[in-house]
Amino acid sequence: RIEVEAAVWLVLRGLAKKVVVASYLATALGDDVFADPGAHSSLEVLVAIYAYAAQLYVDFSGYTDIAIGVALLLGFTLPENFDGPYTARTVTEFWSRWHITLTRWFRDFVFMPLARRSRASRHSATSQPRGALGPAAALPEHAALRARALCRAIATAQAALNVLGA
Repeated sequence: RIEVEAAVWLVLRGLAKKVVVASYLATALGDDVFADPGAHSSLEVLVAIYAYAAQLYVDFSGYTDIAIGVALLLGFTLPENFDGPYTARTVTEFWSRWHITLTRWFRDFVFMPLARRSRASRHSATSQPRGALGPAAALPEHAALRARALCRAIATAQAALNVLGA
């Protein structure tokens, strides 16, 4: 059964987030400041940075709401993609609340296969003894952790570049 009311509500909420809130944050609080930060006070720049962070969230969650609503109208149920990321207490918790479906995708298709491969190589009868490999033996064990750290570093760098307008 298609939940038309819930679907339409999601689409309208997403449009409001994107068209009204995100656009307002960009034009009223961000664009002028980022165009010429030197011409504005420190407080104005700080407000613009916070407005940009809010704009990014509202814009992204808005189009996600639209996509979930349209999918619901077509009979598909998609998972929620955000869970109050700005209420997180740590960077790890922020990321797990920010883009839930991307986090799950990385877990299921990147980290878990790396972990399985690592376990399989450790328990394989044909693998070389660990002592013969020296420091390289630890590499497969930490591949998932390194991939996660790389993803976080890329996300942080991208956010910093976006804030700086690069």
